[in-house]
Amino acid sequence: MSEIQIKAIAKNIRISPRKVAVVADLVRRRSVSDALTILEHTERKAAGPIIKVINSAVANGRNNLRLSNEILESLDIHTIMVTEGTTLKRYKFVGAGRRAKPRPMLKRSSHVTVILSVPQDNYKKVAVKASAKPVAAEKTPATKKSTVAKEAKK
Repeated sequence: MSEIQIKAIAKNIRISPRKVAVVADLVRRRSVSDALTILEHTERKAAGPIIKVINSAVANGRNNLRLSNEILESLDIHTIMVTEGTTLKRYKFVGAGRRAKPRPMLKRSSHVTVILSVPQDNYKKVAVKASAKPVAAEKTPATKKSTVAKEAKK
């Protein structure tokens, strides 16, 4: 059976990727509940956006995959990636006695991707839930409406 993965992405977080990666390393390969507890007690600015991304991934599992609360509580962080986002370039001009070029200030941002996975022992529960999804009602084809409208005009 293929592994079920839930994904969430936060883009353009205005914190340097190096600083966010330090916090991401704290929660890599942990359960979601443990990770949230660690992040709530971490005194780093980057902990807030990572908490939001993890909560967003859990909500994606609840709403998009219709996973039960029992399964959502047992999710693990399979992957957490921090990549470089857009860089804003600002310039700081220096005194006339120093180098004439303006010195750039690079204001870096980061993208955070979180992928959650269901542990091996919960695969059977997920398979039963997936097979019990309700089937959506069939829509009437558009061609049928158009032929009825044409006949009414005649």
